[in-house]
Amino acid sequence: MPPVREKPLIFLDVETSGLDPNIQEILEICLMDKDGNILLHSKVKPQNIETAHPKALKINGYNEKDWELAPSFRDLAPKIHELLKWAIAAGHNPGFDLGFIKAELKRADPTGDLGYLKGIGYHLVDTVSLAYEQLSDCGLTGLSLITVCNFLGVELKNAHSAVADTEAARQCYFKMHQASWMDRRRWKRANR
Repeated sequence: MPPVREKPLIFLDVETSGLDPNIQEILEICLMDKDGNILLHSKVKPQNIETAHPKALKINGYNEKDWELAPSFRDLAPKIHELLKWAIAAGHNPGFDLGFIKAELKRADPTGDLGYLKGIGYHLVDTVSLAYEQLSDCGLTGLSLITVCNFLGVELKNAHSAVADTEAARQCYFKMHQASWMDRRRWKRANR
């Protein structure tokens, strides 16, 4: 295991066919480095679309035609494992995303020895927690990604697409991470 300072910070987002990683699936995934470089982005062809929740499919814009040539999660699993191994996962509620990724990696493991889960940590940087900690006293009215983006002046076009949500969470993270007490004071004044 690498020292903490050598662990990469990987921003991530998944769009799913529902809320339960035990029965529903990832429909789209994005992994991005701290500089905004997309390390992996793909639609993911569902293997059990019959378990999908209709509302989730609508929110995520799923249609059979656009996903027809998408790879399965099993096809993407080796690269996803390699990118996330020993990484610190970051995003807007990344516990949800990582829960789905781990469930999918477990199902995709060809050996059944859970090798795809080795090195996938549980350390997370959550922009929801940061927003609560740093912005709730400044007038933030909610913790959804769009609310935090609007508060910080981060543009979010195409919400509920993995790339857009990953990039928005990355920008929110750095705005909050690099904020000075003057920034917080300015936000508080602007939102009285």
